[in-house]
Amino acid sequence: MMPNPLLDIRIGTMVRANLDDPAAYVRQILPLGFESIQPFFWQTLGGKDIPRLAGEIREAIGDADVVISSIGVFGNPLESGEVDRGVLQAWETIIDNAHLFGTNMVSGFTGRI
Repeated sequence: MMPNPLLDIRIGTMVRANLDDPAAYVRQILPLGFESIQPFFWQTLGGKDIPRLAGEIREAIGDADVVISSIGVFGNPLESGEVDRGVLQAWETIIDNAHLFGTNMVSGFTGRI
């Protein structure tokens, strides 16, 4: 019998990855029953060490049945202002490091042109 993909839906939440300690927040919300999380950034990475962050969040999840479904970057990389260039750099860095979080999906929005 083939599994029904419609029954394999995880309930998740977004976690602000630029909090002072996003891993502590993950540990705090795990008892609430979330089955997936999406760490996300608003515009830039805020100086976060992404490989370290990935390890801390994965360690916080531990052996719980929780997945990191994707990493989010929200901002507009399509314009040429200073912040926009920072958003583009954030996208590039997160794309290059998504595998460290155990995911192959980066999501967000590009804003307007």
